[in-house]
Amino acid sequence: MIVNILSFVIISYMNALTKILKKWQTYVIIALIVLATLAGFWNISVDGRVHSHGFCGNRAFEHVYAIAQEPRRFFDLESLEFTREYIMGQLDSFNVENFIVEHTPASGIDVKNIYARIPGTSGVYILLMAHYDTHPSSNSLGVGDNAYAVATLLEIARIFSVKANESPLVNGIKFVFTDAEEIGLHGAIRLVNEREMVTEHNANWILDNVNLVVNIEGRGIRGPLFLFETSDNNRRIINFFARSGRPFGFSFASEIYSILPMRTELGIFLEAGFNGINLSVLDSVEYYHTDLDNLDNICMDALQNYGNTLMPLLIEYTASSRYSRMDSFDSSSDSVFFTILPNIFIRYNNIFSWIIIILLLIGTIVLFILKKVNLKKTLIAFGFWFGFILISAGIGFLVSIVLGLASGVPFSIAGIMSFVAFDRGALVLTSLLICILAFIAVIIKRKTLKLETKHMLWSGIFINLLFLLITAFALHGATFLFLWITILAIGSIAIRHIKHENIGKYISIGFIILLLLFGISLGVTITYSLFVGMTISVLFIILALSAVALTIMVPILYELVRELNSIVNANITYCSGDILSPEP
Repeated sequence: MIVNILSFVIISYMNALTKILKKWQTYVIIALIVLATLAGFWNISVDGRVHSHGFCGNRAFEHVYAIAQEPRRFFDLESLEFTREYIMGQLDSFNVENFIVEHTPASGIDVKNIYARIPGTSGVYILLMAHYDTHPSSNSLGVGDNAYAVATLLEIARIFSVKANESPLVNGIKFVFTDAEEIGLHGAIRLVNEREMVTEHNANWILDNVNLVVNIEGRGIRGPLFLFETSDNNRRIINFFARSGRPFGFSFASEIYSILPMRTELGIFLEAGFNGINLSVLDSVEYYHTDLDNLDNICMDALQNYGNTLMPLLIEYTASSRYSRMDSFDSSSDSVFFTILPNIFIRYNNIFSWIIIILLLIGTIVLFILKKVNLKKTLIAFGFWFGFILISAGIGFLVSIVLGLASGVPFSIAGIMSFVAFDRGALVLTSLLICILAFIAVIIKRKTLKLETKHMLWSGIFINLLFLLITAFALHGATFLFLWITILAIGSIAIRHIKHENIGKYISIGFIILLLLFGISLGVTITYSLFVGMTISVLFIILALSAVALTIMVPILYELVRELNSIVNANITYCSGDILSPEP
């Protein structure tokens, strides 16, 4: 009697526990999605704290405030002269050697660049560059473009002049504050073309013994400092950049920028054969070259983040003899790189990338054959997913056009569409919409087309492999967008072959969780970067890339639910069997 009552209580408890655990599975998935999304937002945040390296955003702000009281347009002679006197006066107060060169006039443009240097014992230098003029056809005060950068260079000069007095630097720092950038990059052009010019000022010419050029631009006014351009064969440069305080960048950006019809001052140096990197904030690009680029919209965290990013690099450079050779940054290969979390900067060279891609292709084909997946059903699901991607891109395209028309802003593919009403809201809502459509697509496939989740997952894997191969040949820096999510999906399938004590099942769940965390976090970061850099004009690209990722992530979510169900049910069955099974 007692045994029967106890058995009844235990069975009732198990039934209740089963319902709770089913809810728990939902909570786990929601928690994973929220955690991954928060990680993505953390990744795009800026580091506005003052660190031990000594860069002070408040000091830098004093420089911004001093030179951004009025426009510094090329033909505003008084404001430009004041800016030059201010920069040189500050350098003098830091005891940093500096001089001004009135370059040979060209096309009626008189260029006055300011040069400075803090020498090192090796005689080799890194060159930091920023322009000090503002856009000629607006009343922009040039806070983001480019007072941030000028102030950053002055604060760096102050810090390293003190360091050099305390102990000689191994490698030195040169500075150039360029003139006439906004009217045709004339400061950089004059600098490169007249590099051999000898005057009383430049017995040690500014480009002599420079092995790396760092140009600091200002396309936006908020957000992280973004690496958007590098020289070719950048493997060693990227390895160096990884040592920065908050390395933020993506390899596809540099490749795309190199084919766009635009150029900054760094481009002049790259054409002349120098190694270099280009950095800028991108957020609030709608303020770029407008009256809104002013002191009212300054972001102190972003200004501090300039220093927090650059100071660890410069401390490393000035203290290490590994950078004392002129060929220290020369390499024979490019790197694929991306930021997955703050200070987690993944990079590997193209050769390694090709090896992984080939192994992945072979492994996918072998596993597909071993699993005996129905090819016909997989191809049907492939076509269905491809249609979903096209629909997602179409939604983004139409939304961009409609919002552009409503705001009176002409639509331009991959062009800047500033001041479009509700653009960020449209980004969020359309992203949520295609996520919902992806889940609906899975339901339709399962109910109407009679396709199993495995067919949906395999078709999503093949979709990503297709885009992986396209980018591998056309835009190799973008391969990471499809490579690692596919590897994790294939890994979750392959590892299930380990049957011993369900170890394979548990490891498979781990792969799935990693995939979700990686995919969502990276998706938030890439979406933000593309959107703030190119505005709503690239919404169709953002949604298409998101749709490609969803072809794996939605089926894998169903797989996670199935795996958790099986584990819960197995444990309940095991417990029930132990308690209720009759004794032999």
